[in-house]
Amino acid sequence: MAEDQDQSQKTEEPSQRRLEEARRKGQVASSREVNHALVLASGALFIGVLAPDLAVRLAEALRPFIERPHAFPSEAGTLGLTLQALLAALAWAVLPAVLLFVGAALASGLIQHGPIWSAAPLAPKLERISPMAGARRLFSLRSLVEFTKNLVKVVLVGAAAAVLLWPAVPRVLAAIGLEAAPLLALLHTLALRLLLGIAALTALIAVLDSVYQRFERHRQLRMSRRELQDEFKQTEGDPFLKARLKSLRMERARRRMMAEVPKATVVVTNPTHVAVALRYDAGMEAPRLVARAWAHWLSGSVRSRAATGCRSCAIRRSRGRSMAPSSSAPRCPRRTTGPSPR
Repeated sequence: MAEDQDQSQKTEEPSQRRLEEARRKGQVASSREVNHALVLASGALFIGVLAPDLAVRLAEALRPFIERPHAFPSEAGTLGLTLQALLAALAWAVLPAVLLFVGAALASGLIQHGPIWSAAPLAPKLERISPMAGARRLFSLRSLVEFTKNLVKVVLVGAAAAVLLWPAVPRVLAAIGLEAAPLLALLHTLALRLLLGIAALTALIAVLDSVYQRFERHRQLRMSRRELQDEFKQTEGDPFLKARLKSLRMERARRRMMAEVPKATVVVTNPTHVAVALRYDAGMEAPRLVARAWAHWLSGSVRSRAATGCRSCAIRRSRGRSMAPSSSAPRCPRRTTGPSPR
């Protein structure tokens, strides 16, 4: 019940960071039915392609022990070499089948989620040995779905096996009088038919189960609004802290700008809220901007700083103010609406 309540509160889609963290921990969507389907397909391939050649190799390796058992030496050293050669021949004969099944088992994980190297699933957890946690897992919705899925799978596989083998019942009953070679050929045909049919059915079940496992993993990784806010604070930082840091950076930049104002050659201002400090030396191609201020209180600070720290700036500014506009100079038309001209 507590798990259902927790899931009901998780209404937000999982973030990319949560998905990557779950993948690092080995929490990926994995269906065992895909592994079963690949193993059954490998078994069908083994029976149909590799089994005849394997039978021939095994017969060649074991025939001397059946035809000429008296010809082999009984000394300890020689007998050990003979058994070693026999085991090597058997290993080389069985090696393709072993590689086939191992490759099928590895391909199951690579097809579903790619290569993952994580030791997190192997870490010991107390909840794995807790009776209460085990009881909750046993009677959870996921366990009920798995039980229903396995039950349906057994019924479908049994029905498919009956449909595939029922037409061959008369041949099986008549095989009592067959010799070894025809009997083995009949068993080979029936085994190949059975494995191919069950592998095809298991592949269909694997596709459906893979879709369900991905949906279930996505549902389990959903996040609540609180978790999203906490993750945003961890990745992007606290908004209040970011605003405080931004104000500190602006304050430091303003102090550096005010420290450069006394080095200016001229400060150009307007009567309200703009102040621009420029520096020009004889070797410069153009004046260099030292400081600028757009706000009323900041431009006032620049003007007062220039007045107290730079006498030449104050003189040049006073001279500029003392010049009265000529009455014959053309005047710009006064704008009543729209943005101010730049």
